[in-house]
Amino acid sequence: MRHTIWLITLAICCGTVQAQVDSLLKRWDRLNTPGAAVAVIQNGQVVHKRGYGQASLEHHIPVTPTTVFDAASVSKQFTAYAVAMLAHANKLSLDDNIRTHLPAMPDWGETITIRHLIHHTGGLRDWPGMLAMAGRSMEDVISFEEIITMARHQTALNFAPGEQYSYSNTGYALLALIVERVAGMSFREYTDRYIFRPLGMLHTWFQDDHEEQVMNRAYGYTFVEGAYRRVGNGLMGLGSSSLHTTLDNLILWTLNFMSRQIGSDAVHALMEQPGTLNSGSTTTYAFGQVVGSYRGLRTVSHSGSWAGFRSMLLRIPEHDFSVILLSNTADISAPELVYRIADAYLDLEPAAQPAQTIAHADIDPGAYTGTYDANSALIIRLAHSDSLLQAHLPAAPPVVLQPIGADSLLCTGLEYPGLVLTQYRRHSYAHGGTGAVLGARNAACGHPSAALCRGLLQHGAQS
Repeated sequence: MRHTIWLITLAICCGTVQAQVDSLLKRWDRLNTPGAAVAVIQNGQVVHKRGYGQASLEHHIPVTPTTVFDAASVSKQFTAYAVAMLAHANKLSLDDNIRTHLPAMPDWGETITIRHLIHHTGGLRDWPGMLAMAGRSMEDVISFEEIITMARHQTALNFAPGEQYSYSNTGYALLALIVERVAGMSFREYTDRYIFRPLGMLHTWFQDDHEEQVMNRAYGYTFVEGAYRRVGNGLMGLGSSSLHTTLDNLILWTLNFMSRQIGSDAVHALMEQPGTLNSGSTTTYAFGQVVGSYRGLRTVSHSGSWAGFRSMLLRIPEHDFSVILLSNTADISAPELVYRIADAYLDLEPAAQPAQTIAHADIDPGAYTGTYDANSALIIRLAHSDSLLQAHLPAAPPVVLQPIGADSLLCTGLEYPGLVLTQYRRHSYAHGGTGAVLGARNAACGHPSAALCRGLLQHGAQS
């Protein structure tokens, strides 16, 4: 009798929490909106799995756990895992000079190792920002070969390897090429043979053909001027992005971190090993995953953002708890939703708001508009439309910024969760003339976000 009561109580509690998750996704669970697929795993069991909204607005195809999404930068942990497996098999060393495997790369007078690429400490410029600076649209067809060619033509490094952390998709593209050279097969074939098929992830692959027919594909959308618009996606960014997968398949991947169906203990230990700078200080970026904390709990996570797709995979090992979110709309903040789902299931206190918001009418949008250089390669443009400030990043549709105080803006819709942009006015600055610069911090973590937004390139540029 007691056992029956316990089961009924458990079912009621789970049902209540699942209703909270459904409420969080309610805005996108409609016939006329794109949506998301969400899973929650606790103690090795899938306790929530559901699709919301539409995979294709044009054809009224709903999102399900078998819908294929572009996972964007969640891809990186698979690339890092492939490298870790090859390192464990003594096929390469993490301390190899990358030119040992890629002799066509320039000699910059500094040694960049595979380990530097893994932890984003190699000084390489980020390919989305470089292509944007060259005038390319992120909706163009962008081939892997083009990305590698751009890397080969980089004439100088942003900093000496190991001196700083600076997020670089270019580094992960080079890791994919190193895997190909060492394994003697394509990156897609290697990951399929040694990761996806052994785990039963039969609907997961790295896209190396943008014209490939894909069953159950979701299309990416952005919300512009009161309507959803489809976003083109011709990217073949092997290594850094372009993982196509389903919720069901990512569940299998997530469970493997506990079951170790593939990968040795040494490989899994590497996956959570943070990077170390030349100074001896550590970064939070491990092997394609960020090792951080939330509400005092250790977290392992990564988010993604590309062409209307938003993604997040969060693990909290202490509670054997994970949340997976795959979305096909740019107006979803995947990190924000994932952490709110974690709050609900783990009965955590709601996150503190970064600051009290203020009305858009109380700020001067013209004081912020302009194009900013973020970390020497990533471009962020602030523009205003109908008195609303919007942020534009390469590959990301515009996102409305929320004023939260004097000269501070909260940006939650890009791949930098809880990013707060703060304007510091100066009478003059490094490039001459009167202008302003943006400082940035991650409101969720409370520390600077990789020195994002260092200097104003063109103040007063209009959209």
